[in-house]
Amino acid sequence: HIINYRTHIAWEKEVIKISNGGVDLVIDVAGGNSLAQSIDALGFNGRVAIIGFLNGSLSSINLIPLIRKDASLLAYTTGSREDLEGFVRWLNINPIQPIISGTYTDFNQAFQSFEKRQTPGKIVVTWD
Repeated sequence: HIINYRTHIAWEKEVIKISNGGVDLVIDVAGGNSLAQSIDALGFNGRVAIIGFLNGSLSSINLIPLIRKDASLLAYTTGSREDLEGFVRWLNINPIQPIISGTYTDFNQAFQSFEKRQTPGKIVVTWD
């Protein structure tokens, strides 16, 4: 499922509805005010992985939902701009060719292939 946060302002409620109670993992690239929504979208024993701060690095959240769900809040770094520029320079000298297991236009088929562990490499999903 794809939920557009611009058309579904309360996207966490849509996640709960679609998943019948909440998801195991939310990858939060926005941070800021959306962190509370990410926590609300979790099921019991879920995790929020914070990897970005597009909405800002400051957030005020109620910790009670996190505790009641026995959930975890994890933060990851992706490196600095200098790290990325160095990696891009390295890629220009040492191009890599990832293994592509399949290309799909249907997300459900792609996920089923992934779920059955029929993918020795990456899966590509395309759409218009």
